Amino acid sequence: MDITVATWNTEWRTPASGAGPRIAATLAAPGFDFIVVTEGVRELLPEQGYTVDAGADWGYPLKPSRRKVIVWSRYPLTEDFVGVEGATLGRLAVATAIGEDGPIRIIGVCIPWRDAHVHTGRGNAHSWSEHLDYLDHLERILPALGNDIPTVIAGDFNQRIPRKGQPQTVADRLREVLADWTIHTCGELPNGPHIDHIATNQHIGLQAVSDWSASDHLGRLSDHAGVACRLVSVGCPRQPTGPVPLLGNPLPQSEPLGNSQQKLSGTPALDHDGHEIETAGALIPELRAEIESILRASGDGLSHGATFRLHEQGLRVDEIADRRGVSLGATRNFLRSLDALLSGTLPTSTSAALTNSYVYRELLNHARSDELDRYVDAQLRRLKSINPEVSFAPLRTRTHQYRVGERKHQ
Repeated sequence: MDITVATWNTEWRTPASGAGPRIAATLAAPGFDFIVVTEGVRELLPEQGYTVDAGADWGYPLKPSRRKVIVWSRYPLTEDFVGVEGATLGRLAVATAIGEDGPIRIIGVCIPWRDAHVHTGRGNAHSWSEHLDYLDHLERILPALGNDIPTVIAGDFNQRIPRKGQPQTVADRLREVLADWTIHTCGELPNGPHIDHIATNQHIGLQAVSDWSASDHLGRLSDHAGVACRLVSVGCPRQPTGPVPLLGNPLPQSEPLGNSQQKLSGTPALDHDGHEIETAGALIPELRAEIESILRASGDGLSHGATFRLHEQGLRVDEIADRRGVSLGATRNFLRSLDALLSGTLPTSTSAALTNSYVYRELLNHARSDELDRYVDAQLRRLKSINPEVSFAPLRTRTHQYRVGERKHQ
């Protein structure tokens, strides 16, 4: 599989507007296989292709030609479903295309902005409440879709990644919901900042990312810059070795932690002065055994240790989440971090690097051998080379941040 996916919020431009024909020319550029347009009209999309949209009603006065989400495909497209509940109404479209190498699922999203329905629309919301409600629904929808085919989430996330401007609790919630996904448009791009993003499940990898400006030599095109990713297959879906777990558990019940197949790129990690970081070598069995002993001995307030112990008892992800009283997204996040920890693998995206650093920082609360201390320090330095926000301080109790139904307000 080799596809190019683009997404752009076109700010309701039409063919009759000054910017409309220029936007249409950008979207018609050769090479796009899938386009997710948000706040757009069908008439700006290429004529040759197939479309699915999320509907005309998202709780504001109806304007028949406008759509919050339109999915365009070069290949025949079948609508799976559209959002009808809560904040997903008119803002979520899921469709499957049959490409040259098989089926591809596209999830088009337009996550509400901070003040959706606060002063306009229904007028009964408060800042970020619609955004968080959308993420709550998305957290339930994504596992129900299954994870058997290559899947892309694209559209207007209404968040900068890494966080800038939005409350920490809002950024954390997005990271929880997409814990099993890789967001390829994080960080600085030439024409950013960006709040439109493209994410994929584990069956798809990134070959290249590009973006374009919100304006051209003739003036403003939109209030958003656009992004595109060239994506490739990273292998066939892995078949579970035991019973298929409920609610999208990324680690089958019978599969031990530490079997991650994701490897760090062979490119050496560099510090901020451009010097290669010295590592403490591979994760040898003795170090892994020491890490497992620490996880078994850690208190319940340290989330990775508590999750590890329940996983060792054979509990599924939904059972672990219920037992600990935390969200499914956070539990999946802990399991993926544990899998990376116990296999010695590292991510390549900035958001995943920050998330993975937490499990190493939990280890710093415990007595450990000099060899393990050097190994943990080297891994944290590598993670910091990917995301400068990574800290070397011991991580204290985090459970309260993930309680179901509770959020910190800033």
